[in-house]
Amino acid sequence: MYAETNERMVKAQELSMLVDTSIQAITNWYRWKEEHPDHELAKWLPEYTQLPGGRRTRFWKESEVWKLKEFKKHITYGRNGIMAAATQKYVIKEKDDKRYIQRTINLLIKNNVSPEYIDMVKEALNEEYQNRKAA
Repeated sequence: MYAETNERMVKAQELSMLVDTSIQAITNWYRWKEEHPDHELAKWLPEYTQLPGGRRTRFWKESEVWKLKEFKKHITYGRNGIMAAATQKYVIKEKDDKRYIQRTINLLIKNNVSPEYIDMVKEALNEEYQNRKAA
C-alpha cells in the first residue's frame, strides 16, 4: 500500500518482522504512548494510518521503521521497565482470574463437595474465564 505521497506503507505483521518484535509488543508500545505522550521516548513512535471498518489494519510509512527500531533499543524491559504499566495490568488480571478459579476449587475440595459438582464448577469458571479473555 502507498500513502498519498506514493511512499510504501507496511502492515503491522511486516513491521514486526522488520523491527524484530511481536505485533503485541508494538500494540503495547502504542498503548504506553497514549498513557505517556510527553515522555521523551514517545517521540520515537511514529504515527500510523488505520483503515476504518472490521479489522482496522494499521499501516506505517516504510521510511519511519528506523524510529521504531530506535525506540526498541532505548526501552527498558522487565517489571520495573517503562512498559510495565502498559503490559502488566493485563497479565496480572489474567493471573488473578486463574488464582480465583484455583481458590474456589480448593475451597470446594476442603468442604468435601462431590467430585462431580467440583468438575461442573471448574468447567463453568474456566468457560467464564475464556469468554472474558476473548472479549
